[in-house]
Amino acid sequence: LYDNISPGTDHWASAGSGARGCPYVLIFNKTEARVHLEFNRANQHENKAMYDCFYDKKEAIEEAFGAPLVWRRMDDKKSSHVEYQSDFDGFNPENWPAMIDWLVVHMERLEGALGPHLRGASAKVQDR
Repeated sequence: LYDNISPGTDHWASAGSGARGCPYVLIFNKTEARVHLEFNRANQHENKAMYDCFYDKKEAIEEAFGAPLVWRRMDDKKSSHVEYQSDFDGFNPENWPAMIDWLVVHMERLEGALGPHLRGASAKVQDR
């Protein structure tokens, strides 16, 4: 996913998922590491419709992922997220290798669980 992404100075990195406006995002924070799929098209209604398509498959997605995910529809915001996180002390450089390993493993799991549903959800939203 991230082979063609240049390093930067931000605490996050996003990569295309194959669906317009729905990147996979790695987040390296001072208190946590997080992976998520973001529904962030220009149109809020499309984002909520995409999220709802995934939420309808929540049980199968979480089974494929291997753990419960955090489902953030955020009705008062334009975007929505499906995410998984773990607490880390990001201020301690000794933790960084473990954080990076965690991000790699869990992004692969997230992509494996959510990726198969992207085309169907995107097509369903386009048909509206």
